[in-house]
Amino acid sequence: MLLRTLGRRRRVLRIRRQAQLLSRRLYFALPKGGKTRVVDMPPSVAAALAQYFMDYPAVEVELPWGGPEPDRETEKFPLVITTTYGNALRANIFNVEVWQPALTAAGWPSKASMAPRLLPPASGMKWA
Repeated sequence: MLLRTLGRRRRVLRIRRQAQLLSRRLYFALPKGGKTRVVDMPPSVAAALAQYFMDYPAVEVELPWGGPEPDRETEKFPLVITTTYGNALRANIFNVEVWQPALTAAGWPSKASMAPRLLPPASGMKWA
């Protein structure tokens, strides 16, 4: 997430680029489908993000643009979610170390416990 993506007056989050991972190398690219996004936020989320930005200032990160190849030009962008070392955060690390613990703390069921409810029972079988 980039610092300049927060539209405070309209309470929107503008997704203009993302850090992607390919062949164990990070790079900046447009969001999925090559399209930027605008996401509406309620005032409570906008306020929480504003406070987060004050508590954890953005860190400028330099990565290749458009692909992980070493010969690509690099770009610098301020990221507001980084590792403790100031690097771009890999999605798999975020999911395991941030997202899943947050869901658990909020009382959401784990993916494993949700699976039986998402799948229809096989013929002749009943869920316990």
